[in-house]
Amino acid sequence: IVARLVGSEMCIRDRARATRRLAERERVDVVNSHWILPQGGTAALARGRQPRFAHVVSLHGGDAHLLARLPGGRRLARWIVGRSDGLVASSTHVRGVLDGVLGEASGAEVQPMGVWPGPFRSGEPPHATPFPEGYLLYVGRLQEIKGVSVLLRALPRLRDQRPGLGLVIVGYGAEEAALRHEARGLGLADVVHFAGRQPAAEVSRWLRGSRAAVIPSLRMPGGRAEGMPTVVLEAMAAGVPLVATRTGGIPDVVEHGRNGFLCRDRDPDALATAVLEALDAPPTLTQAAQSTADHHAWPQIAHRYHQTFQRALTR
Repeated sequence: IVARLVGSEMCIRDRARATRRLAERERVDVVNSHWILPQGGTAALARGRQPRFAHVVSLHGGDAHLLARLPGGRRLARWIVGRSDGLVASSTHVRGVLDGVLGEASGAEVQPMGVWPGPFRSGEPPHATPFPEGYLLYVGRLQEIKGVSVLLRALPRLRDQRPGLGLVIVGYGAEEAALRHEARGLGLADVVHFAGRQPAAEVSRWLRGSRAAVIPSLRMPGGRAEGMPTVVLEAMAAGVPLVATRTGGIPDVVEHGRNGFLCRDRDPDALATAVLEALDAPPTLTQAAQSTADHHAWPQIAHRYHQTFQRALTR
């Protein structure tokens, strides 16, 4: 089993030849290509009609949506899938997009990428709260699909009930300047802290110190949505009450009222209501969340991938 990057500056035929040579030299049994484009296409070309190795494609979201937009996407998808021995999708949403592109059921296994729970349960002490009633936490890229603007618009409604509550935003991206401007316009400059990009250990500290983690992701025009934000399982592993929208792969993992809270996207009132529920969540909810994270811990994910590879080898 080999995972190796092969010069992104090469054209697909050069990458395929390099993959083929590497597989032959190392006597590779299985190539697992992450993202169906371009890596899946590269490995499919290297594998050939008479397979030199088994090929398993892992789809994460953006790649499936890209295929759906490409002219000739169905033909390309069918060609890659036809030269694959197994498919893994990060969520049922991603599998559904692939099925739509193919025009038939793909049979892809649904498997989120998982989490390593340990670092989110121990380490340096949690960050102290800069706000009297603690802080909500957003972690992720600052771009439209993440829905951070909706969270900013929900915050005044939340502060009507919890006036000492603040918000910490960990991450960076193209929307940062616009979000800072929006926070000032809403009169929230003093209660929203932009922490910027942070290493994993610091993300853990921010999570463990928060009152709740909020993931306000959006479903975009045309149906595009996130496959599975990694912070979903990270927050669960940390034992933090989680609020998220019913978009993409999130409902695969989050069950409303059992291990987290779900609401409509693009709705500040619904988001504020869900956050208030999370702030009063009983300990049993965070215990259930940690149990969910344990089910998706990397050793369990590795075991499931091993089973997938074994099936691919016997096709």
